[in-house]
Amino acid sequence: MDEIRKNPDIVYTDKSGNRNYGYLSLGCDELSVLGGRSPLQVYSDFMRSFRDEFSNLLGETIMEIQVGMGPAGELRYPSYPESNGTWKFPGIGEFQCYDKYMLLSLKAAADQAGTVGT
Repeated sequence: MDEIRKNPDIVYTDKSGNRNYGYLSLGCDELSVLGGRSPLQVYSDFMRSFRDEFSNLLGETIMEIQVGMGPAGELRYPSYPESNGTWKFPGIGEFQCYDKYMLLSLKAAADQAGTVGT
């Protein structure tokens, strides 16, 4: 959360500028935005640390591991944030691709394809 306060563009953002603080944007997965490390590095380090710490229990005491990704433990695209009041059930979601890093990714893809980005 400290890194998000420093750089709110690392979370999903909709076209109105509403931010979803429950998720890190996929646009920064490989960028050093978490204290000099990328989100993928942090996730990998966490998993490796868990494996190393509990290696003597894996396969015997620990038979299964379930990893929840997201504020409610589910892996879903955060297109319908309820916490800020912008979405109510039932409703349609909204693209969360307007943070700085997603827009830079789109521009890079457009440039690579030879398409003029705006």
